[in-house]
Amino acid sequence: MRILAIDDEKNLLQVLTDTLHRVCEKEDTIVAFSKAKDLAKCENKTFDVAFIDMKLGYLSGVDFAQELLRYSPHCNIIYVTADDMVHASVFQTRPSGYVLKPYTDDEIRAELDNLRYPAK
Repeated sequence: MRILAIDDEKNLLQVLTDTLHRVCEKEDTIVAFSKAKDLAKCENKTFDVAFIDMKLGYLSGVDFAQELLRYSPHCNIIYVTADDMVHASVFQTRPSGYVLKPYTDDEIRAELDNLRYPAK
């Protein structure tokens, strides 16, 4: 499984990637970005899952997800946020999940176990 993690706060991105390394299979590939402009690195790649922070500096997580879905239309979008209010705009991307910070390993594992589009 190919997993993308993006959060503009580097310390929170590290927490997320550490969590993913603990809960994912060893053969899974985890790619992490701290800047929305790094989406250019994804253009010719597909991802099974993307954990996307709702606020990515100048770009919203929803905008980032919409751009990512152009290249990887069956990517399972999982929004990660500290805001307990669900933003109506997230539904435009038909997300697989929504995780509140701080989260546990079990919460991340539950999202991966219940993907909208099953991944290998």
